[in-house]
Amino acid sequence: MTPQDLQICRSIHTALASPGREDINYLFLEPVDTAIFTDYKQYISKPMDLRTLLENLNADKYSTKEEFYADTALIFENAITFNKGRPNSGFVLTLAKKMNGLFEREKKKLERRSSVSVAAAASSSVGSSEDTAGAAATAAVGGAEKKKIKLSLKRSGSSISAAADDASSSNNPTKKKIKLKLNRGKQLPEGVSSATNNAANNTSSKS
Repeated sequence: MTPQDLQICRSIHTALASPGREDINYLFLEPVDTAIFTDYKQYISKPMDLRTLLENLNADKYSTKEEFYADTALIFENAITFNKGRPNSGFVLTLAKKMNGLFEREKKKLERRSSVSVAAAASSSVGSSEDTAGAAATAAVGGAEKKKIKLSLKRSGSSISAAADDASSSNNPTKKKIKLKLNRGKQLPEGVSSATNNAANNTSSKS
């Protein structure tokens, strides 16, 4: 399980077992007492509760968050299966449904937040790569026969459009358009420096 998924699971458990929700979670904090409910295992093949859930999580028994989700849902499914149709057990069904609803809301909220964080990190990585491309292109042009060349970069998808201006002649500035291809998360492709130098040399020859 990834660190991000592990954090999601821990946050879900914290929300479900919170003392602030003791009015709805108190039946699910500990294992069912089979000394009292002697026929429990006749109906439930895999007992589960919030304490056992946390113990399993701490012991790395879940290789994916989906396995953790399954055991979490099982807590409330077991309660409904065992108590459905039993006299004076309607409140147990109500609490189980409320806890399962809380679980589903927390799961969706935390997964959405995690997705946003991943997307933001990916966007930051692309921006960093584009900065690297701009710096490399500027350095390459700067070494071309002492010509002053200004580059302006504009991103469109995975392409960067660069306009090269000959700033050494204020009366007759010349522009050259070149295309720089940048793959997400990778360094500046081979040939970019030479392409930029060629643009600078062509500008020089027209001066």
